Amino acid sequence: MRQEHCTVHPLPMEHALVYSFHMPLFFLIAGYLAKEVHSFADFGKTTKKNIRRLLLPFAITYALSYLWASVQQSAQPVHVGSLWFLVALFWVREVYVYLQILTRKMFTKNKE
Repeated sequence: MRQEHCTVHPLPMEHALVYSFHMPLFFLIAGYLAKEVHSFADFGKTTKKNIRRLLLPFAITYALSYLWASVQQSAQPVHVGSLWFLVALFWVREVYVYLQILTRKMFTKNKE
């Protein structure tokens, strides 16, 4: 029997409690520790760094998993585990930095 990720399972209370906040907590901490970016020029540099640090490991691991499945001649789809997390973190960081620049520009225009 295969368990799906989003299916509700009867869990002990402690297990359910931890799983209710661990992902949102990770994203909050990642946002809190993100470096401040002050301009759209810096946004481009930050995006390149995020691609190198987050999307590149995802792509390499996905490609190696696909190659391994091909070598094994498996009919199963390639499963990269929790690496989807890197793609999600990339987009969260990009949106966070973009909104940070926009709000900074809005508030500095209002002060002038």
